[in-house]
Amino acid sequence: ATISNNTIVVESNEFIKAIDLYDVTGKLVNRYSLTEIKKQFSDVFNYPNGAYIVKITFDNDMVVSKKLIH
Repeated sequence: ATISNNTIVVESNEFIKAIDLYDVTGKLVNRYSLTEIKKQFSDVFNYPNGAYIVKITFDNDMVVSKKLIH
């Protein structure tokens, strides 16, 4: 997962079911519910500069969290 040019991009070898974005205080900033399960996701990222935590839920219910800097 990366943030670049005001775009969040998530790529995986597994199918992505949902993506939750949190700020550093743990507040949920956005929940991306994918209408179609796929291995790549991108969307406009119009949030202030700072650190974020992205929680990615895969089709097999595995969950991965990653820190992102914007």
